[in-house]
Amino acid sequence: MKICRKNFKVILPSIKSDMYACSLFKIIWYIKYICNTLMYINLLYLGMDKKLLKGSLSTIVLELIRRDGSMYGYEITQKVRRLSDGQIRITEGALYPTLHKLEQQEFLSTRTEIVDGRARKYYYVTEEGAKENEKRLKDTADFIIILRKVLQLE
Repeated sequence: MKICRKNFKVILPSIKSDMYACSLFKIIWYIKYICNTLMYINLLYLGMDKKLLKGSLSTIVLELIRRDGSMYGYEITQKVRRLSDGQIRITEGALYPTLHKLEQQEFLSTRTEIVDGRARKYYYVTEEGAKENEKRLKDTADFIIILRKVLQLE
């Protein structure tokens, strides 16, 4: 079995077992490619490990919406970028799954409004979401204190 890396086509010999192995190889390769691509394009966190932000995204989203009262998706991405001086850029591919998950958990509710002739979905923090947000902020603050002590950053 030969692999042409330029266009990722697999040249198969006539043996069926090689064909199945090749198909499996292609599937695994595409899955790895997609996962790696999503990891890098969903959260553009400049200068630090992206995993740090990924675990904090829902807390960031809840707190920003709580502070503003209501926000729509694009507004959230721009506010995070502005507050982080451009160091954190959240893409739609990372934001909207987080918003939908928070909505399913009933931490957020939505209302659609027509703005300039276009429908815009606004997100609001529910009472349950406000309680969860408080807990997450406390947990985050406690974790930062412990992390600073353990790593002797003080």
